[in-house]
Order: sequence, then structure tokens, then C-alpha cells
Amino acid sequence: MKKAGGLLISILWIAFIVNCNLEGPIDEPVKTVVDTEIIIEEQRIMNDFIVKPIVEYPAYFAQGHNVSGIPADAKGPADLMRFLPEIVINDNEAVAIFDQFFAISGKVYFTITCSFLIDSEIGESETITKYCMQSKGVITYLTEAKFPAMPESVRVTGTTGKYNIDIGEYQGDPINIVSRDYSETLIFVDGFLAIEGGLLIHALVGRGSSRPDGLLFWPDGKRTMNLWKEPGRFWK
Repeated sequence: MKKAGGLLISILWIAFIVNCNLEGPIDEPVKTVVDTEIIIEEQRIMNDFIVKPIVEYPAYFAQGHNVSGIPADAKGPADLMRFLPEIVINDNEAVAIFDQFFAISGKVYFTITCSFLIDSEIGESETITKYCMQSKGVITYLTEAKFPAMPESVRVTGTTGKYNIDIGEYQGDPINIVSRDYSETLIFVDGFLAIEGGLLIHALVGRGSSRPDGLLFWPDGKRTMNLWKEPGRFWK
């Protein structure tokens, strides 16, 4: 009887050890879940991009997604410097397009959107938008909530060198009066810049065929105005 009892205890002890070993792998699915979360987090971090600072100009002219810088020594429309935003993805440089572009009080604001493919089989992708403000060559990323709305076009006034832009009235309607040694009347001027050899004026609404709508150049000493570009938005 003692031998039988000992045999029974041994069998129970072996069963206990085997049972513990079988319970060991239960932790594996937990490890798999943790690893999946890590992979997802790493993928989220990889799906990002850096925006490089744009070249800064005295003013900018935009038509839709097309943005050009206006150099102070521009002599014709060919001198407008069209450019695209440059970005960096995983240490690789690329170019994008501007979703929005405008300036407020000398600071430039723009947005850029990139899409990243997550699962090609089901066509799943992630879209990331950067809300950027640039001042003196430094970019600051803003939240969507703090990114300002694009300003509406308004008539401008101001003086630059021998040129003066003011607001007048014609038959009860507001107009812009651009003066030098004499005055020119334009219906709606929302931007101007003194450049080499004259004044660049953006007339959202000009005045007839001789003063058409668009980006106009008024040369020093001449009474003509040359059309450089069709209307867009003028920023500085």
C-alpha cells in the first residue's frame, strides 16, 4: 500500500508540472498585442514630413496653387520667381504644392498636405496637413485651430518713394487713386510694390482696356501701364 501511495503522488506531481508548462504559452498573445502597438506607433511616426523654409521676397503673387516671389529688381513678368514648397520625407527631399498661401503683416502662412499609403491591398492611406507660419526664415508649425483664415481682398493705401496710393470716390463708389507727378484712377487696388524702374500694382479691377485688371507695372517717367499677369492675389 505504501508503494501504491507513492506512485499516486508521483503521478499527481508529474501532472502538475506538465499542466504548469502548458499554461506558460498563454502569455504569448499579450506579447503579440504589445508588438503590434509598437509597430503601429513606429508607422505613425514614419508617416510624417518636414517643411523646408521658402525663399523670402519683398512680395508674392499667387494664382491658385501657383506662387511666385517678386524680386525688388524685377524688370518684367519673366523675372517673377515661381517656386514650389520643398519637403523632406525620411531624409529624402521632394516638392509639394501649396494648398493655401498668404501673408499677414509680413509673415507668410501656408498649408501643405501629404498622403501616405498604409495598406495597398485595401487602399488605406493617411493624410497629414502641415499648417506653417514663416517669419525671417524660420518656420513654425501651427495647429489647425490657430491657423488664421486667408484675408479677403481690401483696397489699400500707402506711400512708397514718390508714389502714393489713396482711396477716393467716383459717382458715389470707392476707387483707388495712384499718384506720382500726376494721378491715375483704378477701381480696386489691393497691393503694390516699388521695384526697380517703377511701381508694381495689383489692380483687382482696373479701368478699361488701357488699365486692365491684373498685375500692372507703371514705369517711371511714362504714362503707360504694362500688364504683367492676369488677376490673382498680391501678398507682402
